[in-house]
Amino acid sequence: MSDKVGVDVNTLVIELSEVKKYVDRLQGSIAQLASELQEIRLSRGALEELSGKSSLETLISLDRRGHTYVRGVISDVKSVIAHIGSDYYAEVPVELAIKLLDKKENDVIQALRMVENELNKALVYYQQLQEVLNKVLRSQQAKST
Repeated sequence: MSDKVGVDVNTLVIELSEVKKYVDRLQGSIAQLASELQEIRLSRGALEELSGKSSLETLISLDRRGHTYVRGVISDVKSVIAHIGSDYYAEVPVELAIKLLDKKENDVIQALRMVENELNKALVYYQQLQEVLNKVLRSQQAKST
């Protein structure tokens, strides 16, 4: 009988480990989606700011971290190059670019909610496994004393 309990403990420990890895992956996905959401919102905000101005002097970052900048003048923005899916970009009016960003934002929010729901389920399962493992270990400890 104790042999069977030993196998169950090992199985539970392995399952806990796998669920923990899954939780970590889901948390990573949530972080990526949250970052994507922030980028979309920043892009839309910049477009909205630019669309109301005839000319704007600004600093333009040459990299993602802001290590170097150049001074630039953005004038009369009527269209922008926008990502339209897969690896495709197209020149579109600012209004259409904003609509595309709104759609992307909604898609990312929906994906974020789905992953958060999955994470919640995984965490509940993880907690249940921990409780079962604790009971089995307490039972084993009680039998050995």
